[in-house]
Amino acid sequence: MRESRDGEPPLIDRAREGARLSRRVRRNLEILDEHSRDPEFRRLVRRVLDGRAPRRDGSGS
Repeated sequence: MRESRDGEPPLIDRAREGARLSRRVRRNLEILDEHSRDPEFRRLVRRVLDGRAPRRDGSGS
């Protein structure tokens, strides 16, 4: 897993999106992970957070 300069794994291409938006999306995904009762959805969210799946993979779930 790659890390960004601030020590967090990349979630959004920072060349196109701001760091603040990246943190907001990350926090929203963490909240979804914490509160979801669907194990398959939680696995998907964790893959996105870990950078193992594109963020678009979670948009249709």
